[in-house]
Amino acid sequence: MTGIRILFVGDIMLGRKVATRTIASGDPTFAFRRLPEGWISSFDYSVGNLEGPVTNIRLPPTEEVDRNLVTFDPELLIRLHAIGIDLKMGFDPSVLPVLRDQGFRAFSHANNHTLDQGKAGFEESVRRLREQGFVVFGHPKRADAIAYRAVSINGTSFGLCGFNLIGNELDRSSAAETLARVRAEVDILIVLPHWGPDFQDHPGPREREFAHWLVSNGADLIIGGHPHVEQGFSLIGGVPVAWSLGNFIFDQEWSENTCQGFALAVTVDRQGWMLEPIPYTIETCQPRLLVNMEREHRLRRLGQISDDDLAQSVTTGSVKGNWRVRPPT
Repeated sequence: MTGIRILFVGDIMLGRKVATRTIASGDPTFAFRRLPEGWISSFDYSVGNLEGPVTNIRLPPTEEVDRNLVTFDPELLIRLHAIGIDLKMGFDPSVLPVLRDQGFRAFSHANNHTLDQGKAGFEESVRRLREQGFVVFGHPKRADAIAYRAVSINGTSFGLCGFNLIGNELDRSSAAETLARVRAEVDILIVLPHWGPDFQDHPGPREREFAHWLVSNGADLIIGGHPHVEQGFSLIGGVPVAWSLGNFIFDQEWSENTCQGFALAVTVDRQGWMLEPIPYTIETCQPRLLVNMEREHRLRRLGQISDDDLAQSVTTGSVKGNWRVRPPT
């Protein structure tokens, strides 16, 4: 299928071990060294979830449990604080030229970590990203116009819209107004929700309900994140849903599942869409694309955790469909 090709990747975390290993290596591109050179920039457009703010601000660890940060085990945060470990994210501004040179064009800030360094840290991050030419969309709490940006890719207009459901009661009324606004502006509306319990390989009832709500409010494609593991695919009213891409660059090396994920290549034309999951494994915080038997094994597993009607297509590495609402003009 020929058409516009967009790459989506999951959670990008450039602090903690990723930062210390990058410094120790002396190579600012350390986190990307296992990827083929020029891979990200080979797409017409590339989008990621930046799991924290780009800022020089570093707030001290909080003493009380922050349920926005640890949803799976609240007592874990207390134990981590006791030994001086904080889960607040914050990335040095030196990462920005690297992200730009790799080929990224847009980042979602609709997640539960972009306020980790406070409102000032969030605002600094948005400012710095935009100064480097990135498109930034989404907010940890808000669902108004800050949630989306409209972009033009090879003559087709896309709406990129991010909503965070982790530690946040999303204002559905505001979100509906935002979706209606962007739906009227663009050819294709892509929603990136940050949702779901940590480390589960399947969506829960809350995520499924919200996906149905997004479809009823005009979403053409839904690509989720947050669980830190990969989840499968569904088709809701003709709209494809990738529930979770998993980690992309992260230091959660304590489990096999948190070191597995997939990028999603999305190809669109007037007739329809094609989704291609691109599986990888994360080794020393660096994603490595899988080939041959490794790739086949992971795609087979991804098919097993997808809805039955998509399992075979996912296993072959290509899911295709026609536009439900209206084709790009």
